[in-house]
Amino acid sequence: MKINKFRLNILLRLFIIIITIIFAVYLFFKAEYYYGFSIVSLIFIYEVYSLFRFVDRTNLELARFLKSVKHSDTSQTYISKNFGKSFDELFSVFRNLTEKISETRSQKEESYQYLQTIVKHVAIGLITFRKDGEVELVNNAAKKLLNVQSLKNIYNLGSYNRELLAVLSNIKAGDKALVRIQGEGESKELSIFAAEFKLREKEFTLVSLQDIKSELERERLSNELEIAHQVQTKLLPKNSPVIDGYSISAVCDPAKEVGGDYYDFLNLGENKIGVVIGDVAGKGLPAAIYMTLTKGIFQSYSENNSSPKDVLVKINKLIYQIIESGSFVTMFYGIIDFKENTFTYARAGHEPPILFKTSSLDYTMLRPVGMALGFEEGEIFEEKMEEETIRLKKGDKIIFYTDGFTEANNKLNEEYGKTRLLDLIKENHSLDSAQMLDHLLEDVKNFCQGTDQFDDMTSIIIQRDL
Repeated sequence: MKINKFRLNILLRLFIIIITIIFAVYLFFKAEYYYGFSIVSLIFIYEVYSLFRFVDRTNLELARFLKSVKHSDTSQTYISKNFGKSFDELFSVFRNLTEKISETRSQKEESYQYLQTIVKHVAIGLITFRKDGEVELVNNAAKKLLNVQSLKNIYNLGSYNRELLAVLSNIKAGDKALVRIQGEGESKELSIFAAEFKLREKEFTLVSLQDIKSELERERLSNELEIAHQVQTKLLPKNSPVIDGYSISAVCDPAKEVGGDYYDFLNLGENKIGVVIGDVAGKGLPAAIYMTLTKGIFQSYSENNSSPKDVLVKINKLIYQIIESGSFVTMFYGIIDFKENTFTYARAGHEPPILFKTSSLDYTMLRPVGMALGFEEGEIFEEKMEEETIRLKKGDKIIFYTDGFTEANNKLNEEYGKTRLLDLIKENHSLDSAQMLDHLLEDVKNFCQGTDQFDDMTSIIIQRDL
């Protein structure tokens, strides 16, 4: 039988302390043993000190772990052999947790380096700077346009071009400007666009620089947008999850080379997956940038089994800080427990998904109360947010979609609308999720009659098969 070392140490020390006290009391009443009493008293003090020190060792080990988490130090190790069996499981959890933190940290660092590489090599000049002019980022394209090797502060441009400095130091979010500069024997007509965001309570200005005078540059911009499209496509799931008893299909069709729609699936373990769909207000490259930021923020806060409401509340607080005024993100996030066949969800202003029940050929709109991300700092957002849970039965389908489907226009300026969407789902309820999704895309394309796609179209269809 294994002995619990921690308890044994405590009991032995307490036993010795008690014996010491009894012996000290005995000596106290014997005047001739005064010096012996003094020695025993010192032994008693040492034993009490030793007991406290032994307990403190355990507390220090716990404190060391918590400090390592606080300071993102994953080099700490935890050995429970000195404490006994009762601490084995605790320190095992500590070791697993530090390994998980290290793994997550490495993944985030890789993602950060990946995005940094893209920013540095994109053909559009990008400069990010603080209110005091200190430059946080300047990519290779911006250095080439301005003919500089490095740029520490935008006020260093005063000796290069005062007009350019005046524009950069006074430009606001959403502003556009044209500045002519002279470089390498020829003039350049720079088109400047600005955006503002907050990160870690600091305000930043992001400006893009393009030489619109050069047709070659425009061609390169087209090529870079194609690369951006490929990068954005890689940020979306490569495949839909494969789950026993369920079929899942998804598609994202941007209106331009890049777009602001987003969807993802998360493996939450314990027979659960997370399903999210989102839509950034706006189109093109600005929406795509915010979509990429939203994806990163969402993945940071949804790696555990937190409730959908809690995840959206946390995401909103950060989105509110970084998104510019007037912009927002709609999102719907739910967790499917495919063992219990339940779906728990919350909605941040997104189009309500459709729950179609094959058994009754009827539908329900999943519309819990919730406002879009980025509108409000957090208190009202959390107060208004609702979370609901439903049970899925065999044959039930959940159809998620963005407004690019329902607001698609034809040549008569008519909208596809929710009524057509519901009718199509009902008429084709016998199709599986992949077939229904293909049929939906085809029906919208036929309705538009060749009209240019106005908005991104994203949809997810989940069906319980068994």
